[in-house]
Amino acid sequence: MTHNKNSYREKGRALFLAAMMVLSVVAMSAAFAGAAAAANEETEVEQGPVAYGPHDSLSSGDEQSIEAVFEDDVSGLSSGDEITVKDRHGEELTWNVDTATNVLILTNDTADDVLIGDGTLEIEWDDTTEEYDIEGTSTAAVDPAYEAGSDSEDAYHGENIAIVGSTGATVDISSEDSSITRGLGSDSNVRTLDTSDDRWSGADNITVDFVGGDDVTIELDDLGLNVETDEDSYWDTQNVTATAEADDIDRPVEFQLLNEDGDEVANVTDKTIGSDGEVDAEFNLSDEDVDHENHTIEVEDISSGVTAESDEFSVEERPDADVAFDGNVVEHLGNIAEITVDIDDYDDEVFVQIGDEEDDNYQDLIGVEDGSDSGNVTIHFNTAEVGEDAYSLADDDDEINFESMNQSGISAPLDAGDYEMITGLDNDDNNVTDETDSAFLTLEDRTELNEDGLSVWTAPGDDDLADSDDLEDTTLTQTDEIAVSDDEMDHTVVQLESNSIFAFLEEGNEESDLSDAGIELNITETDPGPNTDAETWTAADNFSATVLEAEQDDGVATIALDQGDLFDNLSQEDDYELSLTLNDSNTFIDDEDDEETATIEFSTVSADFELSAVDELPNADADVTGETNVAPGTELDTRASSSGNFFMDEESTVEDDGTFTVTYDFSDYDTGTEVEVEASESFHDLEDDFEAELVDAEEAIINLDTDAPAEVYVGDDATLDVTVSNTGGAAEDVEIGVDVGDEAVASEDVTLEAGDEWSESYNIPTEAEGDVDWGVTVDDDSDSGTVSVVEEPADDDAPADDDAPADDDAPADDDAPADDDGEDDTADDDGTPGFGVAVALFALLAAAMLAIRKQN
Repeated sequence: MTHNKNSYREKGRALFLAAMMVLSVVAMSAAFAGAAAAANEETEVEQGPVAYGPHDSLSSGDEQSIEAVFEDDVSGLSSGDEITVKDRHGEELTWNVDTATNVLILTNDTADDVLIGDGTLEIEWDDTTEEYDIEGTSTAAVDPAYEAGSDSEDAYHGENIAIVGSTGATVDISSEDSSITRGLGSDSNVRTLDTSDDRWSGADNITVDFVGGDDVTIELDDLGLNVETDEDSYWDTQNVTATAEADDIDRPVEFQLLNEDGDEVANVTDKTIGSDGEVDAEFNLSDEDVDHENHTIEVEDISSGVTAESDEFSVEERPDADVAFDGNVVEHLGNIAEITVDIDDYDDEVFVQIGDEEDDNYQDLIGVEDGSDSGNVTIHFNTAEVGEDAYSLADDDDEINFESMNQSGISAPLDAGDYEMITGLDNDDNNVTDETDSAFLTLEDRTELNEDGLSVWTAPGDDDLADSDDLEDTTLTQTDEIAVSDDEMDHTVVQLESNSIFAFLEEGNEESDLSDAGIELNITETDPGPNTDAETWTAADNFSATVLEAEQDDGVATIALDQGDLFDNLSQEDDYELSLTLNDSNTFIDDEDDEETATIEFSTVSADFELSAVDELPNADADVTGETNVAPGTELDTRASSSGNFFMDEESTVEDDGTFTVTYDFSDYDTGTEVEVEASESFHDLEDDFEAELVDAEEAIINLDTDAPAEVYVGDDATLDVTVSNTGGAAEDVEIGVDVGDEAVASEDVTLEAGDEWSESYNIPTEAEGDVDWGVTVDDDSDSGTVSVVEEPADDDAPADDDAPADDDAPADDDAPADDDGEDDTADDDGTPGFGVAVALFALLAAAMLAIRKQN
């Protein structure tokens, strides 16, 4: 509010001069005779004191005023020692007497002495000194007819408002739901309006109508002030943190700790609502004389006087602290040692000492605090480091402070041995004092890498595999073959088993982190061919690698190799060695002679996909099966259709053994219906199909499946695997005959119940070079083939798998399964059913040459 020249001070001065003129005429002699004697005689206060006027910022012409109306004349009071104004905290402010009759007017126009909120007026009378509570106001509604100003003011619900007008004026005060009439007082220019009064609850505005003058509208808004504490119960040694929030910012507030009776126990001043609308205050209960009872925190917006109070919280006597180690700790060098300190009934910092300078030539002193309120703090001690770098906490909400670290200044790693640990409640800068417990950290010698500690795993190429969450969502299968197609490659994952690597290998590490830790990850050709060196690809230069998991408890680290990088570098249908080496950049490797390496071999194979074709399917629930060498967990799409009859589609997933099964319900369709079955895998763009006829589900359906290598080396093991199954709905007696070479190795009658399967394996003689014919008959069905037994070539002349001769004598049976047993290095290993392309071309060429010869 801006004052013009007709200010409160000038109007008071005019009243004062008028009163003096009357007194001079009527009682001049009495005034002269008694003025000195009665100047400071105590008299009762009739109204006030009330402080009003601007206080947010004072400028020239602005002023605060304090008005107090007394029963008798107080004109003898003057500025100085007789009158003292104090703020809410008892600090003296400089105020001056402006006028004094029976109405005392004090003014202040200095920003440093602004009275915000309530205060105290102290008057030194002749016989005594009295204190009077000053009622503070934050907004003034001034009669525009009394002093030019605004006819509208903004205020918050709960504010104490000054109503200022002509001496003794009457005012009508009203809202939408309530109204009252009040007077300013016979000798007063001001009265107060408490908007926290219930009658004004919910009012959007209050109108102050000065009778005989103008009116002023007070627009009310909610400050939104509230306060909360961080807990609902405390020990009497803890800190209480209170957070106040408001809808406005840059507002000074004060916090009070109140006991059960509502009396102040402690306060926090000089706080201001910040730019985020919040401000915190902290009460250290150990510094206050608190009773063991319920308390609250009250926050007051100083400018408006608006207050808010927190919910009750209890304060209880703190029991004795219980701080102890969870037990002794034993860990291998090369790992992370977990040291747990249990902290009960104690919320301050506790101290942990590891090692003894005199006994171990190593000693650390740290402080930890249970910020998570879990009742303990778990310290991770990295045995590949010393000093501050060796420590971290399992819970980010807990806190750690480094007091005195690595006092001898030694280098990592520490020697194996027993290191005493001490915990307590205090320290002398180097050692724990006020000890509560002790235990031992035992560091055992590190175990070297096992040469066979690596294994290769695969996952579906279409899955994401960037972090541990992805690992949870995919299917990981141990293998020595990774499927590769013309455009894609399944995931390659390597696992390292070790109990001494987790200090320098952790989840989320990438190839650069591995290199920094002295870990080399390489892939090398195992058979580069004659007259050339094997090519090697490194994680540092040629492919990316990410540690998906590092499980110290299980002793397993899982590392994914980037499938795109491997596809760009590795060949299809080739053999490789993958190696992981700890070099002399690692903390635990002294020099090149001490380097440790683990290796594993794997192969890339052409992605293959085949349905198990049958001629007949039951007109009931029918299983369609197949097999593939793509990663288990890969999702497949299958379809069964019959023109003009039906179209069905089902999803399937590759099982751990490379097979897949989907079931179709053909029970609604007649026997003799022709069915086309199709299956596809989208990532590698693979597909296969076959046609079958529906037959009576109540009849037996006998299927013959055989598996034998096309070529083996002399002396190698080779078998003919025979499987006869009944996928129909009735039992069937079948006669099975098996011939290997010139010998009938089996001839038996077998009864196959519906859904049953009969299988047997027969040895194929490989003692001498030559061809071994075999044949299998099951009633009217049969299958046959030839196994070529050849001498194993010398290493330099050995053909690659792709050059192994095809089985020219094998029947062109598209339904014959590929040799997926992985035991023999033969032409069938590529999994291609029937004749390969090269064999077909060779057959065509031979036929053409024969025709030319006949013409000649």
